[in-house]
Amino acid sequence: MIKINLAVLLAERGLKITEVAKLTSISRTTLTALYYNHSKGVQFETLDVLCDFLKVKPDELILHERFAYEFTCTPGLNLSMFAEGGDDFPVLCNCKIIYNNEQINESFEILISVYMTDYDVSRTVETLSMQGRLPSKIETTLKTIPQLVKTDFFNALKDEVSFLFAEHFVIDDETKISLEIS
Repeated sequence: MIKINLAVLLAERGLKITEVAKLTSISRTTLTALYYNHSKGVQFETLDVLCDFLKVKPDELILHERFAYEFTCTPGLNLSMFAEGGDDFPVLCNCKIIYNNEQINESFEILISVYMTDYDVSRTVETLSMQGRLPSKIETTLKTIPQLVKTDFFNALKDEVSFLFAEHFVIDDETKISLEIS
């Protein structure tokens, strides 16, 4: 995972984003995105100006940190017995995260609500709604990573849970899938 170390470098120098924007002619919007690691990329010219201004090398401004994850999700009940309109369906998710040479192994439950069209005939899922709460170790780790990586993490979790249901029900491009994690 690539992170921009701008927040640390500015704090070390007692600089504010607005001040850097004025002194470098880099837009405040660009600097804010880099500062909070919300940027999808950075122009070489911007990188060059920042390195010159901060008197650092690119490897001091751009950091590479290892971030990997995998999910193993298992249904709490037999999915083929699941009937629409019943209670929420529990899914146990085991998550392994490797971040900065630290490994986190945590489990958590996600409750699934399924709404179908023509349940008895096609078993096509119209809406697959997922709700759960992350363990505090995972939540704390996710707070420190860029938003783009966090989005990938949650999309992978949605895909993993959806895959469980796709074995027993029809989930297609029309299916609305939502994930609400608190």
